[in-house]
Amino acid sequence: MIPRWRAVLAAMVIALAGSRPALGLRPFVSTDAAVAAPGELEFELGYVGFRRRAGTTAVVAPALRANLGLVRELEVVAEFEAAHAVSSSARSRSEVRNAALSLKAILREGALQGVAGPSLALEASLLLPTAHGERQPGSEVVAIASTGVHGWTLHANGGPLLDTVRANPGLAWGVIVESPLVRDVRAVAELNGQGVRGSPAESSGLVGALWVLEPPPPLTTLTLDAGVRRGISRAADDWAGTAGLTVGLPW
Repeated sequence: MIPRWRAVLAAMVIALAGSRPALGLRPFVSTDAAVAAPGELEFELGYVGFRRRAGTTAVVAPALRANLGLVRELEVVAEFEAAHAVSSSARSRSEVRNAALSLKAILREGALQGVAGPSLALEASLLLPTAHGERQPGSEVVAIASTGVHGWTLHANGGPLLDTVRANPGLAWGVIVESPLVRDVRAVAELNGQGVRGSPAESSGLVGALWVLEPPPPLTTLTLDAGVRRGISRAADDWAGTAGLTVGLPW
């Protein structure tokens, strides 16, 4: 027979996973070890946002990430954001930023799939040179682990990258913490950053909330989100904020 403490622990993990659908993770930079179901199309839309650095504010709208489940445990991801700089001392400028195409695969089913133990995934991304100063494609490979601990859900990301400016090597990382706040609302927080050889490292922190709603047919997912981000290192944005939604539907 399975020892009682192991059975209780497995039941707690499965219950925790069942209380949180496998969602795309707006408003985070990092992600979780879950993918869209085969044939499911998930849109993460940031309909309003801003970034402020050194006296210049950029309005970020829209920010879009689309996840399409290809087969079991594998999805393809496309993402970008449109930024519109507003400054009293400079001419306004609009550009597409953070454009990427990715493949994300589950390596081990775990807490997010209703199985005891951590969920493990790998995401490989082609970074597209769309923003000002970007000259060539870059790449990023991120290992992802998600698990539940005493009512909290934790996600950890980390891996190497090549930037889109000079193809310099670097490292990206992130940690997400989620916890139930009130019914259908989860408090969330993130620490993340990246460092590229020859450039100052960027790091920032975010606090926010996710409101998981009952989706009307034919939607399979409906979540609202809002978050505020504060730069930790001098190279990061001073402040940033975002609000958006995630919807899923059969393809």
